[in-house]
Amino acid sequence: MSESVEQPAKYYRNNVTGTLTLLEAMCAAGIKNFVFSSTCATYGVSQEIPITENQPQKPINPYGKGKLMAIAKREELHQLTFPSQTTTLECKSL
Repeated sequence: MSESVEQPAKYYRNNVTGTLTLLEAMCAAGIKNFVFSSTCATYGVSQEIPITENQPQKPINPYGKGKLMAIAKREELHQLTFPSQTTTLECKSL
C-alpha cells in the first residue's frame, strides 16, 4: 500500500496546503508566472498509453487527488488574481 493511502493528511497538507501557501506568497510579491510540474497520478488507471492531457483525470489515491486539487486551486487563484492573463504553463511528468 502506498504511503499516501496510509497517511493521506500528510499528502493533502503538502500538495494542497503547500501549493496554496506558495501561491499566496507569489501573489503578495507580485509574481505572476511559474512552472507547475505535476504527475500522471492525477489520471489514475488510464485506458490508453501514452497518457495525454485530454484524457479524464480520475486519481485513485490521496497523492493523485491532492495534486489534482492543487491544480484546480492554482487555476482558480490565478484567474481571480490576474483575470486578464491566461493560465500559466503547466508541465506534466510521465
